[in-house]
Amino acid sequence: MVYISGINPDDTVKVTSNLKARSEKFFPYKKGQLAIVGVSCTAEPGEYRYDILISREGKILREVENTIIIKEKNFKKDYITVSKEVQEKKSQENLNSDTENIAKAKANPIPQPLYEGVFIAPVDAEINTEFGAMRYVNGVRSSVHSGLDFKAKKGTPVMASNNGKVVLAMELNASGNTVILDHGLNIYTSYCHLDTISVEVGDMVQKGDIVGNVGSTGYSTGPHLHWTFSIGRQSTNPIPFMEGFAIPDF
Repeated sequence: MVYISGINPDDTVKVTSNLKARSEKFFPYKKGQLAIVGVSCTAEPGEYRYDILISREGKILREVENTIIIKEKNFKKDYITVSKEVQEKKSQENLNSDTENIAKAKANPIPQPLYEGVFIAPVDAEINTEFGAMRYVNGVRSSVHSGLDFKAKKGTPVMASNNGKVVLAMELNASGNTVILDHGLNIYTSYCHLDTISVEVGDMVQKGDIVGNVGSTGYSTGPHLHWTFSIGRQSTNPIPFMEGFAIPDF
């Protein structure tokens, strides 16, 4: 998290960094501005520059130079076999379409936290693929797993992991029937491969409300829930938010 005290909500904050795939948006918080920053699990370990320039009405107020250290993490490997028909759901054309729909859904994040307390698991089921697992499809390295896969039966009710607003509820090519919740401060959770969707865009949901049922739609080899936790467009590990992550009282 980056918190800048003593500045106004309309002051401009510009970040320059050689850390790629970050996703920061600053929101008014307490007596300053706050951003929660997502870091890709594919980032190489090491030191990265993270400089902040603050200006007001075209005049520079403050320049701060920072260093962020990315520590090494070993992720598991995951092997799956898919048919040609399923593989085609991740064609570049389909992925571009999905990306456009998701970008629209996340274009205007709610500037205050809607979530309260810890995030809960959306289903009471075993996790069979962890976040960050290196995925091999038909023997070829394909991607890094962007969330948690829960091994649950088709039709199992899927719960909202925290309070939020529904910003997407539709069928996508890769993730099938998908629901995305905006929890405020650029934090989102996504519920993918659903059999049915129980909410509509604009609905306000509370932690534990049902948003759909487990299915196997889209790029999927069997019934399960793929659940992602993201800061903006950057998928991050949800475990800290399930274990009590909270914004400090600056």
